Amino acid sequence: MQPPMRVLVTGAAGHIGSVVAQHLAGSGFEVRATDNRFRPGLAVRLDLADLTDPHAAYRLLDGVEAVVHLGNLPSSKSGTPQHVMNTNTAINTNVFVAARELGLKRIVFASTIQTMLLPSAADAYSHPRCRLPHLPADGGSPVCLDNNYYALNKIFAEQMLQGLVHADDQMICTALRFPSVPSPKWIKRLREGKDRWLFRPNEGFTYLPVEEAASLVEAALLKQSPGYHCYFPAQSCGVRGWSLQQLIEHYLSEVPPREPGITPDRIVDMRQIETDLGWKPSEPVLLFDPPSEGV
Repeated sequence: MQPPMRVLVTGAAGHIGSVVAQHLAGSGFEVRATDNRFRPGLAVRLDLADLTDPHAAYRLLDGVEAVVHLGNLPSSKSGTPQHVMNTNTAINTNVFVAARELGLKRIVFASTIQTMLLPSAADAYSHPRCRLPHLPADGGSPVCLDNNYYALNKIFAEQMLQGLVHADDQMICTALRFPSVPSPKWIKRLREGKDRWLFRPNEGFTYLPVEEAASLVEAALLKQSPGYHCYFPAQSCGVRGWSLQQLIEHYLSEVPPREPGITPDRIVDMRQIETDLGWKPSEPVLLFDPPSEGV
């Protein structure tokens, strides 16, 4: 029987990180957790550290076999563009360089859907049209460099991971372009019809329950093959009584198909994730009532 995999989870006091750390510990991993702020009640011991300090990255990564790197400022609204770009780029560089120099072979990184959203002058959350580059979208969809600095630092991080794999073909690097990641509490409220905030055309109505995100991280740690892998793990909301084709035609008709001339049969294509990792969401798709104006 093999000993448990030793894993560092950064950002372990955060929304996704706290659930990932608890899930991995419950699945038998030996979890070392870190964040720059304390949060009571976590399932694992939290080692407080500032990962903008490269020495902290070396100390925390020494002795582990893999890192699940979730520890970034969480959005473009986390400060000025300079602060967001400088902070996250420093953190990512410190973690990735230390991992390489310490001989770690497995990195799972939380990227974002924002890397591939087309730019908009309107507020990103209230934009009335889908900003995905094509349908269906997946981890191979092109990034958009004309975007906010939070998205740009994630794009740069994805490029750094590709560089690690280029330098060492035994590296296993996985970037997960997460959409909105609601908690069980929010999922419950949405199922009760108390909110519609996930039903937004700007991101193709995409989301992933946080517990599903944690199970995907586990699958990437255990089953991912060497190389660089980028995925867009997302479910798409539905409309009660509507087919998916009706939803696409009503809200997303202006988004070009990924393959010219072929009508999209889905909003997100996760078949590569299922092929590579044997993973797909277990949570049923969220359904909302039809809009008052009809189809």
